[in-house]
Amino acid sequence: MNRAELARFHRLTKPTDNGCWMWTGTGTRDGYGHFTPGPGQKRWMAHKWSYTTHHGPIPDGMQVDHKCHTEDTSCPGGAECPHRRCVNPAHLEVVTASENTMRQRHYSRSR
Repeated sequence: MNRAELARFHRLTKPTDNGCWMWTGTGTRDGYGHFTPGPGQKRWMAHKWSYTTHHGPIPDGMQVDHKCHTEDTSCPGGAECPHRRCVNPAHLEVVTASENTMRQRHYSRSR
């Protein structure tokens, strides 16, 4: 683990009362954060970089899911879901694509 990259990553997070580390850097229109560890390196989804850095590689065919979202039944999901910006490695887990899809909440489902 590169300490300089990790320090830079942490400067772009803001801890919350619920334990999430909210990404304050750039992101996608869908609400996920982006992180480029250093000059000339590829851009990552911030939550995937956090998972990989703290837990190891994401196995082929698997996806990183936010446990904090799954456990927050009041969150309607979608692009406004604050959990998409959470990069706390303790809140991230590897799941199959079908499991990740089953855990999603959409505005249309909650009404």
